Amino acid sequence: MSESQTAFTLRSVTVTPLPDGFARPRPLTGLEPFINQLVDAALVLDAADGGVRALNPAAERLFGAPASRMLGDCIDLFAPELRQTPQWEVASGTLGGGPPTAPTVEIAARRAEGRSFAVEVSLSRYAQPSAPDLVLALLREPSLHARPT
Repeated sequence: MSESQTAFTLRSVTVTPLPDGFARPRPLTGLEPFINQLVDAALVLDAADGGVRALNPAAERLFGAPASRMLGDCIDLFAPELRQTPQWEVASGTLGGGPPTAPTVEIAARRAEGRSFAVEVSLSRYAQPSAPDLVLALLREPSLHARPT
């Protein structure tokens, strides 16, 4: 394994026990190598409560916070509008069934120091056989991907 492959590691946690009726989340074995290769910020969220289960280094840079601060917190602290969107309802399975992905949406997000900024978010559901469903959120600043007119 080269030095560049080991320079970016994903930190994941097992969330503390959830309320009655919810299974304890499992570690995210297998997802880490995938999301660490992504250029965009990637967050793995618990579909039930929006808890941050894992993130890549690009997400740490985007929000200006280390993984140790974000892991276990609700995404509402960093993207307060996200779970209020129809896209979240589709990706989290709240609407029941439906497609596993939702169209991209632009929302306001918040950096660790409190400054707001616009972010484009794409959401996809990741259903696990014997564990709570997850939502993969890919985030990018619109200005970074603007197409010339």
